[in-house]
Amino acid sequence: MTDHRPKDVPLLVTGADGRVGRLLRAAWAGQPPTGILPFWCGRKTGHWQDLLAGPLDPVPARAVVLHLAADLSGDADAGSRSVAMAEAVAVAARRGRARGILFVSTAAVYGPADHDLDEASPCQPTTPYGHAKLAAESTCRRAAGAVPVTVLRIGNVVGAGALIGAARGAGKVELDPVPGRPGGPMRSWIAPGELARLLCRLVGLADLPDVLNLAGPKAFTMADMLDAAGCPWLYGPYRPQVLPRLTLDTSRLAALCPDLAAGTPLEMMDDLRRTLVHRVSA
Repeated sequence: MTDHRPKDVPLLVTGADGRVGRLLRAAWAGQPPTGILPFWCGRKTGHWQDLLAGPLDPVPARAVVLHLAADLSGDADAGSRSVAMAEAVAVAARRGRARGILFVSTAAVYGPADHDLDEASPCQPTTPYGHAKLAAESTCRRAAGAVPVTVLRIGNVVGAGALIGAARGAGKVELDPVPGRPGGPMRSWIAPGELARLLCRLVGLADLPDVLNLAGPKAFTMADMLDAAGCPWLYGPYRPQVLPRLTLDTSRLAALCPDLAAGTPLEMMDDLRRTLVHRVSA
């Protein structure tokens, strides 16, 4: 895949005050990106526009949009608000004839499987969040018109979820047991610094696929990650709704980014610690 884009592509990042947005801001503060110029859109950060308050300003024609923003409140209307934000951003990109949209989705759109899931796998989400993200993917594509959209189905971002956040707190973390396998649920992971690096690479590539899994090439259990974080843990009660495995096939990503980092749990924790040195407030 060759680079056909001019250098210093403007990158408009929505959701700059969210958990992943703050990690990206910290990662790029510690290692300034090459080839892109990030512009942050958040309630407390940068070029704020309320994504639910009417038509947005058109996105500049040279810009790429990284759409991180979503409603994670968990209430009954959170999913519909996330879909509405995706539509508003896509319409703004279409009106300005933006270069493209990277829509940040989630592995949770796939649902249960006993193997690594590639981009052609059927989507059978089991959670409200997964259903909302899948609906937002479709809405974004429809509203974007001729603007290219690449959906990034990302694994667990180290440091952005409750698991490693709890690891930095007091006491033991309660881990969901998986019958027949030690270590709890198996997931695909990506460290924030590696995520920031890969996003820079993807912004610089032309003709990206419609859907791209984004994670490290090897999956690990939640216990693997907690052990690497030095966090004590114990098993909690069994919850049948917890997926024993949700892991991604990253062959397509590796073809685009041959230097994709393998990322052991210890290496990903080191990446998180380096990133947090530059952490920014909400």
